Amino acid sequence: MSTKSMNDECLHLPEPDRAPSDEECTVQEVMATKVVAVAPNETLRAALDLMMEKQCRILPVMEGDRCIGVLSASDLLGLEYDFHETLIEKEHQGGPAWYWLTHKIAQTGLGGLNVRDVMTAPPVMVPPTATIRHAATVLLDESVHRAVVVDQGRVVGILSATDIIRGYAGRKRPDE
Repeated sequence: MSTKSMNDECLHLPEPDRAPSDEECTVQEVMATKVVAVAPNETLRAALDLMMEKQCRILPVMEGDRCIGVLSASDLLGLEYDFHETLIEKEHQGGPAWYWLTHKIAQTGLGGLNVRDVMTAPPVMVPPTATIRHAATVLLDESVHRAVVVDQGRVVGILSATDIIRGYAGRKRPDE
């Protein structure tokens, strides 16, 4: 029997110099600023190809300068329940889950649907000046993992739950 305590076997990280308060950290400090958008009349296949190419899990759906919805990985998985189970299995195996999903959507003929037919509307939006505490509450209340960041009607970023955690940890977003 070991005489080590539970604490001896834990990884000890240094304490940060200071813990930022949630009032100090705002959405604009941690959000992604490289936003890739899609038009509502774009095909689902083209949108999925764009998501893979740009490695993003959400696309604001833009009608002119106005964000009318979002297309996310969750929207795509909602098309067919079997997609969800297999995609989770592929991700656990370290397989190319996005490529599998693209192939599956093309196989079923769903790739010809318009983004408008599948998107979530209205989009969940937060201002860049909101605190991360407020943004976290919005994401929780709306049961989403990401929100579109809008400043005076213009899309300026995407905020994810990971970004909020980064803010609480006192870390800025790495260069995109």
